[in-house]
Amino acid sequence: MALKNLKYQSKLTVVELDQFMSQFLNIFMYPIDEPTVEDREKLLEDIYLGDKATFLKEILEAYRKNIKREKKMSQSESLTELNNLRKKLMSGHLAYIATFETDCNEEKSAAAISYRRLTEQYKYFGKLTNIAKSSVIRKYVDALQSEEYAEAFKTLELEERTLELQEVNERYISLSEERDNAEKSISDSPTVLRQQCINAYRDLVSLINFALQKNKYYIYNEKAISLAALTERTQELINRRRHAAESEEEIPEDTTDNLPEESTDEVA
Repeated sequence: MALKNLKYQSKLTVVELDQFMSQFLNIFMYPIDEPTVEDREKLLEDIYLGDKATFLKEILEAYRKNIKREKKMSQSESLTELNNLRKKLMSGHLAYIATFETDCNEEKSAAAISYRRLTEQYKYFGKLTNIAKSSVIRKYVDALQSEEYAEAFKTLELEERTLELQEVNERYISLSEERDNAEKSISDSPTVLRQQCINAYRDLVSLINFALQKNKYYIYNEKAISLAALTERTQELINRRRHAAESEEEIPEDTTDNLPEESTDEVA
C-alpha cells in the first residue's frame, strides 16, 4: 500500500490543520514491535522511522505558538480600535478646550486661552506615526496636569477627559508591547510556519511510503493503515468544502432565461 498526501489543505483552518498534524504525529510516533533477527546488522538495511518526526514536531510546536498568539490577540482589544479611539479622544480634548476660548464665562475663557500655547503644539497630531502618538499623548497629559496649568485644569473640569485619554493610550502601548514581544519570540510568520509544516509532513509521507516498499524487518503496515484512515477522513472534509465553494460560484438557473439561445444552424 502507499499512503496518500493530504491535498488542498488550505481549506482547513489553522486549528484543524494543527489537529490533523497532531493526530498524524501521535499515530506515527506510536511504537511498533521490535523485529526479532539473529543478525542485528540486517536491521541497518531497513528504514527506521522512530526518530524521523523530529523536524515536523518542532515546526508544529512553533506553529501552535502562533495559533495561541493569534487567539490571544483576537480576544484583546485590537490595536487598530484603540489607536482610532485615542486619536478621537485627543482631537476631542483639543476641541473641547478651544470651545471655551469664546465662552461668556470669563474665568473659563481665560483658562482656555492660557492653554493655547500648549495645544498649538499638537495640532498636527493626526499626522504622527503610531509610536510617536504614544509618547506625545503622555507628554500632553503631563503638561495638562502640570503646576503651570493647575488652575486652568480645574476650571475647565478636564480631569475625567484627561484620565480617559491617558488610560486608552496606556492600553494601546501595553498591547503594542505585548504584540512585539510575542512576535520576537517567533522567528517566522504563521504563513511561513504553516507551509513548513506541510513540507515536513509531505517529506514524512514520502519516507513512510519508501519504508513500506523497502523494509523487510521494520513493518509499518498497521501504522500506515491508521494514518491512511485519518488522511481519508480529513480529505473528505476538505472535498466537501471545495464542492460547496464551487457550487456557490455556479450561475443560478433563473439567470439563463436572459441568455441568447445557442444557434443550431450549420456552417456552410
